[in-house]
Amino acid sequence: IALSGRGEALNGTNNNPALDSYIQPITTLDIKGGYELTPNLKLSVEGRNLLDQWWVESTGLDKKRMTTATKGGRILSLTLAATF
Repeated sequence: IALSGRGEALNGTNNNPALDSYIQPITTLDIKGGYELTPNLKLSVEGRNLLDQWWVESTGLDKKRMTTATKGGRILSLTLAATF
């Protein structure tokens, strides 16, 4: 289980500080687990961005002018791996 948080980050600068870009704070939750079915067969389950967070970029001196909002959504995967 991984709960990750990141505060605001400077994404890029410009000659005009009013055009500097920032990434807004974000918290994500990821979970991964697995089980060895046999010595040669493994099953794993993974969930990423389970909190369904948005990635938001903003600009401006007050950092309130949103320029991009991306929602990647939750990612769920089930994997069966075999070794020979």
